[in-house]
This record gives sequence, C-alpha cells and structure tokens, in this order.
Amino acid sequence: MPDLLIRGIEDELAERIKNYARDRGMTINASILEIVRSALSARPTTAVASRAREIDEGDGEMRVLGGSWSSDEARAFHEAIGALENLK
Repeated sequence: MPDLLIRGIEDELAERIKNYARDRGMTINASILEIVRSALSARPTTAVASRAREIDEGDGEMRVLGGSWSSDEARAFHEAIGALENLK
C-alpha cells in the first residue's frame, strides 16, 4: 500500500484532526483515512445536510446551545438526513 506525505497543514487544521482522532479514540492516521474516504465517497448534499455538517464540525450555534454530539449520534443524524434526501 502506498504512503502519502501531506505538507503545509495549517496549525488550526492539525488541531482539528487531532481532536477528531482523540474524540473517536482513533490514531491520527486512521482518522485521516476515514476523513478522506468519507470526503471522496460523499455525494452532493442539500443545503440542510451541508449546514448540519458545518455545525457539527465547528463551534456553530447548535454546539454552543445544546452541547456536542458523540460520533455515533452524529453518524445517526447524518444517516437520517441522507434517508430524507432519498425521499424526493
């Protein structure tokens, strides 16, 4: 399996990756692989799902008001949104 090297990662992005890995109990390498796989397999989403992802990933209004989701809760929410998108 090939190895890839990524240079020039901004400090803020590096911190987000570390937090992502820590919150899920994963190594940084496994976390980056998960993020890349997810991003490359993602299909276009509606504005609602896109905004929900932004809120989940950042310090958006919902996080401030209601706390944060576990990775299982976030995954379930995104799956539910995906199912609703398929109802068209």
